[in-house]
Amino acid sequence: MAALAKYAVGGFPDSYKSDGSDNWQKWIDQHTKALDKLIEKSTNLPDSEVVGGVLSFVVGDGKAFYIVTKERPLTVAWVPFLDCHQVDPMLIRGMRLADVRRLLKQSKSLSKMFKRRA
Repeated sequence: MAALAKYAVGGFPDSYKSDGSDNWQKWIDQHTKALDKLIEKSTNLPDSEVVGGVLSFVVGDGKAFYIVTKERPLTVAWVPFLDCHQVDPMLIRGMRLADVRRLLKQSKSLSKMFKRRA
């Protein structure tokens, strides 16, 4: 059984407020760079570690992102990426360490498969 941290992951700009300019693209780029850093750290974790691993779940027309903050008791923190999608807390509560390990292994495999080549 997992718990949801009482805080969200930092490093993401506040929600976008239009000022009539094209600052939205800068806002999107800042979010993307922050998430890319988290995912890179997650991808490079040893297989035995889960803390720092990024989990993603399809929600509506996007994804909800969470990061593992503690292994015991299993705790994840919400990542406020772009539209700030979140999953139902019931999904988090039902998550087991074995589920997290499986999801992280799948994410690493996909990252290796689709890794950009210079």
